[in-house]
Amino acid sequence: MRELAGRLAALDPTSRRDILIIEYFDRLTTSKAPIVTLVREAALLSKSIVGYDSAAQRYCYLPSGVAAATEPPPATQDRTVVGARGTVWLTLTPASVPTAPMILDRLAVAVELADDTLLRGDPAPSAVEVLLTPPLPNDPPEQRRGAAARLRLEPEGYFKAVAVPLSQAPPLAGPHVLMNTLHGPAWGAIIRDEGGWKAVGGVGTRARASSLHISWRHALIAMRLGGSQSAFSADDLGSLLLAVDGASETTSDVTSLEVSRVRRALDHGWSISQLRALADGDSLRKIASAARQHHSTVDARLTKLPGLLGYDPRTPLGRHRLAVAVMLYHVHTPKPGDRPSP
Repeated sequence: MRELAGRLAALDPTSRRDILIIEYFDRLTTSKAPIVTLVREAALLSKSIVGYDSAAQRYCYLPSGVAAATEPPPATQDRTVVGARGTVWLTLTPASVPTAPMILDRLAVAVELADDTLLRGDPAPSAVEVLLTPPLPNDPPEQRRGAAARLRLEPEGYFKAVAVPLSQAPPLAGPHVLMNTLHGPAWGAIIRDEGGWKAVGGVGTRARASSLHISWRHALIAMRLGGSQSAFSADDLGSLLLAVDGASETTSDVTSLEVSRVRRALDHGWSISQLRALADGDSLRKIASAARQHHSTVDARLTKLPGLLGYDPRTPLGRHRLAVAVMLYHVHTPKPGDRPSP
């Protein structure tokens, strides 16, 4: 599918996004994503208000991915697709993308292909979902205790959350569920602290059952940094985890600035591997050899890099800052398999 997308993009740049959207909904369908997730992803992709209405379920999501009031479909809807399993509808907004109608069509197809078990009313959150989701101020404590008890997680035991990309098979090493994240759904699982994890995925820090939402946040960071291709543990980050903790779900002004500076360097001919080598303290000759360039050429480019980054990566402090900036870049930059960019 990606090879087809590349060939079509050479002929028509807009067709690449269409192919990626079709591929994305195919992955959601294969993963048996619940109807509510399908509707939310369609709203985020189309930058429109999207809803689903049937005898058993009714959902509505805003372009931001926030759930809206589940009233009957508005009379001002711009497009409606009626199927045997319900009606999906879309209301355009000033920010709606040109492919919004096509996204609604893909949503309609995904709903028609959905497993019958996903259409029997609003499913209660699974015990795994309850434990991996950050608690709200008004959530009763017994909700999390009950979820832990259903999974037979001892109150005094230690466990870890695991984040696995949607493109991978569901993690069978422990109880798992499809979780919504900033970059699209990902598999979330819970394993015991003493249990190892060798498959693709990010492994969070150890935590009590009541604090597994923190381990899940760390697992997402680990997945973005290295767990999309192999196993990567947040424990390996050590104190660096403090610098990127929370960056998987939120973007502060400082984070945005650091990531934008890395992207500026990339726009001026630097590569992520070269920036990482600089942060690691590699010699100019080694960096130049890897890039098949003369070391004097790299040296000349390096003198301009402080102006792009806003600091000098040749100093010890600058190297540490660049290392964190590269990690933040990986956390926030879309990867293959993520929700397609608008």
